[in-house]
Amino acid sequence: MAIREKMKETKKTVIYNRLEAVALRGEGKSNEEIARIKKYHKAYVANLVSIYKNLGLEYLSEDHRKGGNHRNISEKKEQEFLKQFEEKAEKGQIITISEIAKEYDKLVKKSINLRCKN
Repeated sequence: MAIREKMKETKKTVIYNRLEAVALRGEGKSNEEIARIKKYHKAYVANLVSIYKNLGLEYLSEDHRKGGNHRNISEKKEQEFLKQFEEKAEKGQIITISEIAKEYDKLVKKSINLRCKN
């Protein structure tokens, strides 16, 4: 079976587990049985099988997860932004989350608008 061969080739656990779930389905196990074995939800098993049927083994063998960096501004701009609040704190002024959030929203909106104009 091509899926079992692909499982031998992969080094990523997440892909191996996906492939194994589909292989088990091809070997006659039900979605519920596979869900118990793999500790997946049965709907996820059905989704994996559907992906395999519609998009093929190669697609199922690829890691389509995205990175976790969802920054709206650069790290340098973030440090500059936070500096104003650090200065206030050092002076003994009280800073609230809502105050920081309000200023951050202004900064992010400005940054997004600048990016859109380019």
